Amino acid sequence: MADRLPDSFDPLEFVEKARRITGTVPLSEMDRLPDVLLSREGAVAVDLQFGREGRVAAIIGAVNADLVLQCQCCMEALDWPMRAEVRLGVVGSIDEGDRLPDDFEPLLVESGEKVSAVDIVQDELVLAIPVIPQHAECGPARPKSGPDKPEHPFAVLANLKKNHS
Repeated sequence: MADRLPDSFDPLEFVEKARRITGTVPLSEMDRLPDVLLSREGAVAVDLQFGREGRVAAIIGAVNADLVLQCQCCMEALDWPMRAEVRLGVVGSIDEGDRLPDDFEPLLVESGEKVSAVDIVQDELVLAIPVIPQHAECGPARPKSGPDKPEHPFAVLANLKKNHS
């Protein structure tokens, strides 16, 4: 496996040549990852095969990383092994993207345009990270209850009405 992915490449050219790229991308190079990521140490392993699947110019592969997220219940570290399948259809317009098979996501590029390998990897990570990461034992977040918070939002108004009547 190569140490690093190419900085940028023409995906249509890679499809025509049936290229394969493998390598790693340091998490520290990714600036769009959510704040729930506690550590930017480590790297993402990438394996992408370019080719045609029927009429679709396709990028098929996998993105794997062992992430450390912040549990949104207890706020402690949460180990998150991320294994994402990549199925991108390279398209030149939104209309072409609409015609892709359901199991493909569109990658919109103009002819000859180069794309960043890091951007593709980052997009896959952002999609794979849960919106509200939490430990299984933390369970779903529950609203605070007790004397500080009334059970019903209009309970305070009802008490005020009683006191002024």
